[in-house]
Amino acid sequence: FAHNANSTSFINNTVINNSDANIFLNNSINNTLLNNIVNASVDGFILNASNNNTFINNTARNNTRGFFIQSSSVNNSFINNSATNNLNSFFLSNSNSNIFNNNSANDNANSGFTLSSSSNNTLGNNTALNNSIAGFNLSSSSRNNLTNNSVNNNTVGFSLLSSTNNSFINNSAYSNSQNGFLLSSSNDNNLTENIVSSNRYAGIHLFNSSSKLRNGRLYNNTRDLLVNASNIAFLVNISSLIFDNPYGNNSNFTNISINDSVTADSIYMINWTAQPAALPTETISFAQKYLNITVMNGSNSLETVVWQWAASELTGYDETKFVLYAYNNSGSWGILNATPDITSNTLGLTNFALYGNATYAILQNT
Repeated sequence: FAHNANSTSFINNTVINNSDANIFLNNSINNTLLNNIVNASVDGFILNASNNNTFINNTARNNTRGFFIQSSSVNNSFINNSATNNLNSFFLSNSNSNIFNNNSANDNANSGFTLSSSSNNTLGNNTALNNSIAGFNLSSSSRNNLTNNSVNNNTVGFSLLSSTNNSFINNSAYSNSQNGFLLSSSNDNNLTENIVSSNRYAGIHLFNSSSKLRNGRLYNNTRDLLVNASNIAFLVNISSLIFDNPYGNNSNFTNISINDSVTADSIYMINWTAQPAALPTETISFAQKYLNITVMNGSNSLETVVWQWAASELTGYDETKFVLYAYNNSGSWGILNATPDITSNTLGLTNFALYGNATYAILQNT
């Protein structure tokens, strides 16, 4: 226990089977903790109202709390630390502007990284594997930046509850038993260039949460994108989101942008799919790009959906002959838009509610 410790180094300590707080900094600043181990104790590493401390290569395992940062602890750095088989792993409570880089949180009973009422923290290049609740769990937290993190085989990869204005860039969420990303009552968050795959309930699940999705890639999820408005309306803005085939090898994918004012009491999902039936006569598929949109409850509220492609994909095709088709539940193909924009390489669809549940495809007239 250190109270009012300043500019002190704690190096190469090992604590085992301690029933009290182990390495505890209270009202302490500018300390360095390096290569310490806390095992099979109540508390691992605790910061209380402590600032500008640095934790490097420390290990917390088999404790009730691994790394616990509380009471307005700010500007602390955690680098290359590991928390394994604890009840709580890395837990921030009412603490802002901390940095977590290259840490691992595996096999913990709750979540890997928890932010509670904490803002302006930066989490980069961390991994969270096999945690019972979530890899990263944000509650009532805002303006945090999460970049290049990886979550695998948790219940939920990234979970947000009542958290706003957070940024998720270039993270990966795969093989989680429920959702890759779950946003619940969390508005104005930005998800950019994330890869989300093989999650067994949904890749990205937006529940009563206005969100912006940019340049991400979804594949092999039970539901690639699930949008759920229980009793309120909210906005969804999607730009260049790729729905890839189950192998995730950037072939037969569909790239779409969406503007949607989601109506209350509505649920819909969007999935990659294979060709549903024989094509209309005198048409061929453009690169096997098929997308299923299904309304599970309420009405289809999508105002605008735009299919887009890159010039590099056009070898062997004539984009002036592209047509947007829908294959509906009655088993027939219908033309939706036969006027591609060859300048922007797009085919758009407005007033989407008119078309309903269907598999949508870009076909080329021959």
